[in-house]
Amino acid sequence: MATSMTQCQTDTSLQSKDRESSYDGSQNAADDKDVEIVYKVGYQAAKEWHRDSDLEFRVLVVQQTLQKLFQITDLPDLHNTMTYVCFQIVRDIECELFLNASNRGEYYHLACAMAVELGKEMSKKKSPSGLATEQESPKTKEVETMYAISERCNVKKSVKETPLQLRFDKILENVLHELRIRFGFKLQVSNLDKQSGLLYTGKCADLDKQKQMNWPEPLLKQEYGEFDMESPMESGDPKQRYTRCSKTKEHEKMILFADFSITHLPENLRSNTLFEFIWVFAMITVRIEINTISDDRPKQIPGTEIDYPCSGAFESTPTHGTGRICNVTKHSADNHKFSKFKVCPCERCKSSGHPSKEWGEILIFTAAHVVHDNSEAGKTRCRLFYHSEDDSSEEKYLVGVNVVERDIERDWCRFKCVTCDMDLVEKLESLLSSFFRLWYEVFQENRADSKKHRFTIIVSHPHGYLKRLSLGRWTKRFGAKDVQVPYHSLYHYDAPTCGGSSGATVHFLGKSGGNMHWFDQHIHSGCYGPMRKQSGVGWENKF
Repeated sequence: MATSMTQCQTDTSLQSKDRESSYDGSQNAADDKDVEIVYKVGYQAAKEWHRDSDLEFRVLVVQQTLQKLFQITDLPDLHNTMTYVCFQIVRDIECELFLNASNRGEYYHLACAMAVELGKEMSKKKSPSGLATEQESPKTKEVETMYAISERCNVKKSVKETPLQLRFDKILENVLHELRIRFGFKLQVSNLDKQSGLLYTGKCADLDKQKQMNWPEPLLKQEYGEFDMESPMESGDPKQRYTRCSKTKEHEKMILFADFSITHLPENLRSNTLFEFIWVFAMITVRIEINTISDDRPKQIPGTEIDYPCSGAFESTPTHGTGRICNVTKHSADNHKFSKFKVCPCERCKSSGHPSKEWGEILIFTAAHVVHDNSEAGKTRCRLFYHSEDDSSEEKYLVGVNVVERDIERDWCRFKCVTCDMDLVEKLESLLSSFFRLWYEVFQENRADSKKHRFTIIVSHPHGYLKRLSLGRWTKRFGAKDVQVPYHSLYHYDAPTCGGSSGATVHFLGKSGGNMHWFDQHIHSGCYGPMRKQSGVGWENKF
């Protein structure tokens, strides 16, 4: 799906009146028109940067582009806007190039280069005398943050020393996480190194303390319902729990994935692209089986007196949720520089004494209340392709290793699983590539009418049983001003769910899509009755 430059520019030039504000969380926010100008110029530079193989020229293009941006527009909130646009440019290029793993390091280097040059220009622009001299330029915390991040990526070093292949699991995830946290939570520079270490040492509780979020009054005053994580006190196998559940009306509205056809879609939305997207979306949705409950789960939901899910449950009590595969990476004993392992760390390899020298690491996106920390992730199994009781030949399992990133307030988590089944890894790579291509296409096709149809899609494993689809409409949207995070939102919707649906990705047609695969998306968090379900806080595409 190699979208042309002209088409991309056309897509980003939709009339402002048909779209919501790009950033409604600040009184000094730039309007859509200004952001579109920034996006177009930055996108052109990024494309030129990608075409030319000379690194020095690429960095020069970025420098010139940012200088041009400062000349053509004077946005009140330019720093936040440019940071966001840098991410968006990288995301869109990744979508166009089918997320080619061999080029990702270069794309992230581009984002970092743009960030540091932005910092330099901000210093010049904030100079009291208007002179472009660093001596007279007061370094703001924002600028210092950009410098600190760029140093970690070696962007400020000479061209010869700048690596093109940056380390995915550590450096790149840290960079994106730090930029995102800086953008949304005003993270102090002094915390950066500590923040980076916390992501990979498993000290999630300390990480949460770094970025406590002040939830808006309207959300806090809502009556909390129940989370859709299956109760650990339920007995019996998944089929028995599903059969005896009292929410029979919810079950009747769900569509067994094995029976799903295009006729299940509303007539005004029926298309092969949307049908294929939902099919692939379902294929990368997994059942999560958590076989231990951490003692470190908080007792209450942050900012409330409501009991946190499974807090105080017996340590060995199993429960279920739902997740989605969001990244797949291959490793081998000869090429494991992006992994902390040297051989496959799965249970079978550990017990065999002859571990495989090839393995895959798969990231799963779910709710923070489903998989809380490393102790739970290490005792988690993900069941793939659980579609039918009659045919179990395709069913596969992934074993959990550790939590990569988590946000309790926004209720999302990414944890890592491993497998040495390389045929499975190849299959998941292919599915994920198709998912992102179709994700971008259905977003572009349906964005203009997203407020009219409000179509909502959930794929989950209620009660840990067979995979089912839930179709409905979103009923209320809380924007950036409500959730106090730029470019983020929270939704209420009526799509049917049940215990075990927690952690399922919620797709809002025309609102979700076209962005980076691990950037925080909306997940199903809980329910307040059959007509009011709630997502976690997720990023929303504005371009």
